[in-house]
Amino acid sequence: MRPFKFQIKTLIWLPIIVTIVFLGNASTQDSISVTDAEGVEMRFVPAGDFVRGTDVDTLVQLCRDTQPEEYTSVCSDSIFLDLYEFTEHEETFVNGFYMDKYEVSIISYIECIEADVCDPFSIENTYQSYIVDPNIPTDLPVTGITYYEAAVYCAWRGGRLPTVTEWEYAASGATNRQFPWGDDTTEIPANHCDANCSLQHSSAYDDGFREIAPVVSFEDGQSWAGIHNLSGNVSEWTSSGPRLPDYDIRLTKGGSYQSAIFASSIWYAIPVNANNRLATNGFRCLRTTEP
Repeated sequence: MRPFKFQIKTLIWLPIIVTIVFLGNASTQDSISVTDAEGVEMRFVPAGDFVRGTDVDTLVQLCRDTQPEEYTSVCSDSIFLDLYEFTEHEETFVNGFYMDKYEVSIISYIECIEADVCDPFSIENTYQSYIVDPNIPTDLPVTGITYYEAAVYCAWRGGRLPTVTEWEYAASGATNRQFPWGDDTTEIPANHCDANCSLQHSSAYDDGFREIAPVVSFEDGQSWAGIHNLSGNVSEWTSSGPRLPDYDIRLTKGGSYQSAIFASSIWYAIPVNANNRLATNGFRCLRTTEP
């Protein structure tokens, strides 16, 4: 990854109940599905060589190709190099691991709270609403969680947050691509800032959601390993971040329902203070041990 450019303003496992399913389609070749003791489904991501990253010219062109014409002025080399963080080309090898098939949902996080592990304050309003009415939507991704609270939840399930490299490999695999589904942007099987979005960088495409979508949405946008919503819906914490004096920063990946299409690219990242609570940010967990 290129040197980090930071601006203040842009600021074990419990026993596994294993159900193994071999899926034979091309997009999830050699995939294995496992369900852990907390009932959370994970996908096995097999080890492999990995050509990761992109270059600024490709990302700028992606921005120009997908932004409304009146907003393409933001698509310039200088802006990308000064304000954005992205992964440059690098060949590497990644060991196999298991990753949550879906973003961590509200109900899964509530189960951690009710196990007296996760802090109820972290989603105080949502949790109080759930106590009053357990029928509120809980299949949405949990948001507003700090990096450290997300790490506590993953540790409760015996795992951890993914590194940037692991996250990118789960999204791209051996085939270097811009999005988990490939490079096609004529139709976007991801919850991004679309025709329903009020922000200026909205696209003309309608993904069917104005805000956050349930975690099981957008099956057509799943990655080669069968993992959903690695692009769009909510951005996701990773354990990677620059070492900066006086700042505790982690990189978030995937973009959210408020992100432009180019910002949902696999290789794009947003640096976030580890203690920040963002309504557009969630997470998923990873484990490296065999079930």
